[in-house]
Amino acid sequence: MKILSLKPLENTFSVECHSLEDMEFVSRMIAPNDLVSGETDRNIKPREPGQKPFRIKMHLTIRVNEVSVDEHTHSLRVSGTIENGSPPEFVEMHAQHALVFNLFQPIRVQKNQLFSHDIQRLKEREKESHKPLYLGIVLDDEEATILQVSGSGLKELGKINALRSGKQFKSEKKEN
Repeated sequence: MKILSLKPLENTFSVECHSLEDMEFVSRMIAPNDLVSGETDRNIKPREPGQKPFRIKMHLTIRVNEVSVDEHTHSLRVSGTIENGSPPEFVEMHAQHALVFNLFQPIRVQKNQLFSHDIQRLKEREKESHKPLYLGIVLDDEEATILQVSGSGLKELGKINALRSGKQFKSEKKEN
């Protein structure tokens, strides 16, 4: 994670997430009623009959209702109501919208109040994210479990079964 800006007097911070763990951390920092800003594509309905709808890139600020992290696409989804945006002629104020942030995309958050422990947590996460990740393997007779070890804890990545003989798999060979 990289802190792009940190303004305690304005209760705002901007970050760039470099991993799924960073996104999970940022999702815990964002609370309902915070303001989140970012770039998005929005489908614009024509005002005059006969015209086709079109998509336009916009910069929107939304008041947060819900935050979620998608582990499969490595994205952070922030949904809520539009409070501000540009270009202003296409912004539908107070309409529902969701901003989806991918890796290496800047996220700007304005909190109701940014506490000193929040600032400290952001700085610690930035330092932690530069540390290497480790893999651990736990073995026993029947399976191996592969784990990711990081500053935020353990995460199971998968299991490998030995498929040796026993109740489920009968074998005539004797194993040592």
